[in-house]
Amino acid sequence: MSSLTVQIDRSKKTALFFGPGTFPAKDQIKQLGRARWQGEQKSWLVSDFSLTDEQLNELFPDISIEKIGSSPNRTSGSLEVVASKPIKTELAKKKAISPISRVRDKERNEVRLEDSSETPQSYSVGELVGFARSVIQDAFPQILHVHGVLQSVKRYGERIYMNLGSEIGSKDSLSCVIWGGEAEICKGLIERGFKLEPELQVMFAVKVDLNPTRGSLSLSVVRVIPEYTVGKLAALRDKTNSRLKEEGLFEKNKELVLPQLPIRIGLLTSAGGTVINDFRAALDQSEFGFKLFWLPVSVQGSAAKKQLVNGIKRMSREFDLDLVLIFRGGGSVADLMVFNEYEVAKAVCKCPVPVLSAVGHQEDQSSAQDVSHLAFGVPKDLGRFLADLVGDLRARFFEATETVAQMSDELLDESKEKLNGLSVELVEQGEGLVFERREQCVTLEKYLPSLGKVVLDKASLSLELLLTPISTVARGQAASISQAFLGTVGTLRDLLIQKNQLLRQEFSFLSKSVVSSVEAKVRESQIGLSGHERLFSELAPETQLKRGFTMVRRVNGGSYVTSAEGLGRGDQVDLVFHDSVKKVIVE
Repeated sequence: MSSLTVQIDRSKKTALFFGPGTFPAKDQIKQLGRARWQGEQKSWLVSDFSLTDEQLNELFPDISIEKIGSSPNRTSGSLEVVASKPIKTELAKKKAISPISRVRDKERNEVRLEDSSETPQSYSVGELVGFARSVIQDAFPQILHVHGVLQSVKRYGERIYMNLGSEIGSKDSLSCVIWGGEAEICKGLIERGFKLEPELQVMFAVKVDLNPTRGSLSLSVVRVIPEYTVGKLAALRDKTNSRLKEEGLFEKNKELVLPQLPIRIGLLTSAGGTVINDFRAALDQSEFGFKLFWLPVSVQGSAAKKQLVNGIKRMSREFDLDLVLIFRGGGSVADLMVFNEYEVAKAVCKCPVPVLSAVGHQEDQSSAQDVSHLAFGVPKDLGRFLADLVGDLRARFFEATETVAQMSDELLDESKEKLNGLSVELVEQGEGLVFERREQCVTLEKYLPSLGKVVLDKASLSLELLLTPISTVARGQAASISQAFLGTVGTLRDLLIQKNQLLRQEFSFLSKSVVSSVEAKVRESQIGLSGHERLFSELAPETQLKRGFTMVRRVNGGSYVTSAEGLGRGDQVDLVFHDSVKKVIVE
C-alpha cells in the first residue's frame, strides 16, 4: 500500500491527493495545477489536472492511482484502484488477490464491502501493525521537527515518556519518548536553565514510528531545539509588554509616589521555602518596627496566575498598605513563566500602591518586574532596600539634630551679644540723659545769684531814677513803692526757686523712666532666653534619647557615627541610650 493516493476524475480534470505521504509531497503537488488544501479531509484538490498516469508514476514512484469515471464494466461512480508498483509485503499480496472490492451504495451513500466468498479475507494483528508501521516509516523516512507544549513528563530510569500537545489543555497530543542520554539530547536546553516539565513549549527533532505494543504513533526524540523554547518565552514577555503599552498601563505603577518611609507592607510569596527568611534577615537589620502582612500564594504551576492576580487585588482592597512586595526564589524558566502572563502584569500595573518585585535570580527578568515601581535581583535585596531607607532617615535625623543644636548655640550666642549690646546702649543713654540734666541744674544753680543781682541792680537804678525828681511830698510814698518793689523781687526769687525744684523733679522722673525702660528690656531679654533654653532642652540629644532613639558612637568615647559607610564587619561601637551605653559588634 502506498503512502500517497490520488483520485483522478478525467471528465472534470481534477485530482485529489491524500494519505500519509501528502505532507512530504505538498510542494510537488502544488506545481501540478491550481491546488487547494482541504483541511477536514486532509487532502489536496488540484484543478486543471492533465498529467498522464505514466507522468504521475515518474513524479511519485510509490503512488496509488484511483480513477473516477464511467466504464462499461462498472457502475457509474465506482472506483478503479490501480497500483503503480507491485506491493511486496505479505499483507499487500493478500489484498491484491482478495476478491474484495469497494463500491458506493447510491441509496445509503456509504461504502460497503462485497465479497464473492462466504468468509472475508482477514489479517492478523501483527500483520496489520507491521504493515501500518512500514507505511509510516516509508511516509516519514527522515527526521522531522515537531513543536508544541509538554502536557506530561514521566521518567522511568533513563527513559522519559512525554505527551506533546498543541497547547496547554488541548485534547490532541502525541507520545514522545527519549530512550536514554537525556543529558546529551537536552544539552542546549539544560545549559539555558530549562528542564523537561509540563507547560514548557518545546521543539523536538524526532523519528516517526508506530508503537507495536499499543498500536499508536510514537515519536522518538533525537534532539531538543532550545532556541525555540527561548524564543517562545521571550516572545510572551514582549507580547505582554507591548499589549500593556498599547493600553496605556505599562508605566501606571511606576508613576505612583513611593512613601519616604513605608510602614505597612504587604508580602506576596510562597508559603514554603527559605525565601521569606532571607527577606526577613535583611529587613531585621533595620531594627525598625515594620508592619508586615503576608499572603501566601503559589508562584509557579497552573494555579499560580489566578492566586497572584487575586492576591494583588486583595492586598490593595482589604489592607491599608504603603507598599506591596512580590518575590520568589530561583527556578527554571518554566517556573518563572507565570510572571510573564498578561493578567499578572496587568494586576501589578493597576495596583493602587507601589509594587516592588524580585523574581528568580539577578539575570532573570519578567513582565511583572518590567511594570513594577522598582525591580530587584533577589528577595533579600528588597529587605536591604527597606533597611537602607531606615538607615538613611536615621542618619539624616542625627545630622539634622546636630545642625539644630549648632544653630541653636549660634542663635543663643547672637541673642546674648544683642542683649549685652542693648543693655550697654540703654545704660549709656541713661547716663547721658542724667548727666545732661545734671549739667543743666548745675548751670542754673551757678547763674541764679548773678541773675538775681542783675535784676536787683536794674531795680535799684530804676528806683534811683524815680526818686530823684520826686518832691518831698512824694517821698512819703517812696517807702511804699520801695516795699512793693522788694515784694516783687521776693516773688521773683520764689519763682526761681520753684523753677529749680521743677527741674529737679523732672530730672528725677527721667532717671526713674530710664531705669524702668532698662529693667523692662532686661526682663524681655530674660523671657527670650528662657524660651531658647526650653527649645534647646527639647532638641537636646538627651531628650531625643529618652524618646526611644539611640546614637552610635565609636568605642571608648569616640566620635559619633552618622553613616554606615564608615563601619565594617567586626568593628566595635557603643549604642548610647538615655540611661546606659551598650557595646556591640558590627556583622
